[in-house]
Amino acid sequence: MALNENTVSLCTNKIVTVAVITYHSAHTVLETLNSIVSQVYGPENIELIISDDGSKDSTVKVIEEWLSEHGSRFYRVKFFANEVNGGISKNCNIAWRAATSEWIKTIAGDDLLVENALAIYMAEVEKNPETKCCFSRVKKFTKNHELEVGSDKKMRYFFSQSAEKQYRYLIIRNIIYAPTSFINRKVLDEVGYADERYRMIEDLPLWLKISKAGHRLSLIDMALVKYRISESISRSEKRIINCSYAEEVNSFMIEEVQYLKSEGYFFLGCFLYFDVKVRQFYEWMVIYLLKNKKHNAHWARLISIIKLVSPFSIARFFGL
Repeated sequence: MALNENTVSLCTNKIVTVAVITYHSAHTVLETLNSIVSQVYGPENIELIISDDGSKDSTVKVIEEWLSEHGSRFYRVKFFANEVNGGISKNCNIAWRAATSEWIKTIAGDDLLVENALAIYMAEVEKNPETKCCFSRVKKFTKNHELEVGSDKKMRYFFSQSAEKQYRYLIIRNIIYAPTSFINRKVLDEVGYADERYRMIEDLPLWLKISKAGHRLSLIDMALVKYRISESISRSEKRIINCSYAEEVNSFMIEEVQYLKSEGYFFLGCFLYFDVKVRQFYEWMVIYLLKNKKHNAHWARLISIIKLVSPFSIARFFGL
């Protein structure tokens, strides 16, 4: 692991950490970094931490060249150019554990911050000191299009609930836009950071741990992050199922079954177990149909109706 650090003078505002997570981000990371240095909060008030997950393209070189020009404008800069790909959870933990400020804004190397994002995040947590983890709305964008996602009834309902109810809701449906997270560092210390057993999933297991610890997740009802629509780990237009990702989701959900039962939520635990098993059967069917038979792709999509056997899937289908 390579570490480059640069420290400049202190400033009057509270320092906030921006953790940039990159992997093969050579074509997009400059936009991300420029959106950070352009924050009205001021780069002199930002601890910039970048962790690259063993990129084989020119991501590291692009970042180093950008830092040589702009790095001195920040309160502090730390750049971890990891040689081995450890997965997104480990990559996030490297950046988070290196943070020294009270608050951490995490952003992927292909997403953007709106220019007043940090100022609004910090104003929100100063106004509501009980807040330890908050999120915002997003603007989804492509090269030629941008769409702001509003807060609908189910989103407003979720963020109005207690931590306990939010946990139970997340078991059924993840309604959170992970790129918008703004987290208190002490909370990450308390819950043990992202679970590195799950290389591809850093977000939902973490939200579940935070809500289980009694911290209510809150919403800033403004779009503060621009989320790039592209091929991702969890969603791909080139495949119906990402097998490795699906296996990780099923694995940690089975763990949650045991927690639910131990806490007295026996029926919810049983429903979750049934939901996982239905999903696993569907995934097995899709893999069987597609094995050496590409012309069966339309049948593989049609059998998604199998998932409606699960009460949770019905709830997701109807947007509950």
